[in-house]
Amino acid sequence: MIDVFIRTNTTITDIAKALSGFDCNRVQVRNGGPTEIWQRTSEGWVVDEPGMTLYEDLSANYIELYGYVTKHGLTEPINAPSLRLSGDEAGEWLASMERRRYLLEDSIGCSVNVAVDGRIVKCAVATFALSEFKQRAIEPGTELNDKILVWAADMLKAGADAIDVCIARHN
Repeated sequence: MIDVFIRTNTTITDIAKALSGFDCNRVQVRNGGPTEIWQRTSEGWVVDEPGMTLYEDLSANYIELYGYVTKHGLTEPINAPSLRLSGDEAGEWLASMERRRYLLEDSIGCSVNVAVDGRIVKCAVATFALSEFKQRAIEPGTELNDKILVWAADMLKAGADAIDVCIARHN
């Protein structure tokens, strides 16, 4: 479990030294580069293997969006069509998310195996509140983003309050 999340605009040159004052065991640090997880050990602070999926782990080989409704703290799929992005669309959307990599990384809550065209694809699942998805994850003005926003509006009409984006992971 991550105890503290640190996001800096100014580079921390000695992260281990900076973390010495924290009374916790695991810290996620965004220090102008890739997200790192730091773990306190008996020898001091060391970089740990992250237990999260990072942007670099994602692949445009398969991306599909689903609408969900939250009931009693649990999400359930709604009876409405998902939106599977074509190869070009998936590549375009994933590339556009690089500017929002932290939003995407933070929204990934689990991994799932998905049957796609007769094969199993390992995927990360990013969950967004529908309003956050429309306001922060999708910028209108491109043909693809406008298509996604129309789909999201249809999900809202169908009762969804959350969007899951299933994204293939590099093996």
